[in-house]
Amino acid sequence: MWSSSSSCHAIHPRRCSYIECYWNRFDFALLALDTTVLVLELALSGGGGPAGGGGGIGVDLTLLRVVRIARVFRLVKKMPGLKALFRTLYYSLPSLFNVGAIMFMLVCVFF
Repeated sequence: MWSSSSSCHAIHPRRCSYIECYWNRFDFALLALDTTVLVLELALSGGGGPAGGGGGIGVDLTLLRVVRIARVFRLVKKMPGLKALFRTLYYSLPSLFNVGAIMFMLVCVFF
């Protein structure tokens, strides 16, 4: 519901320029597919909703929703501060792994 309202708010003022960006096309296609799946699941389950037992069509769009997060990485190229944060996170991952391994060993020994 939230994505459909935000998509409508983005499309209305820009109209044609919204469709020019490939990420916006992907978002709109995902939204249309998600809405179609939701309507079909509601129709096949007798109005009980996707979570309430019943038919359903068995389509899971979670992977495509996760791909939408890739838009954040597009911002990394444009914002130097965000780029520095991601670089710092990348350099600190080995140390975080070491701390996690030590915590795991402590849990195994004392619990």
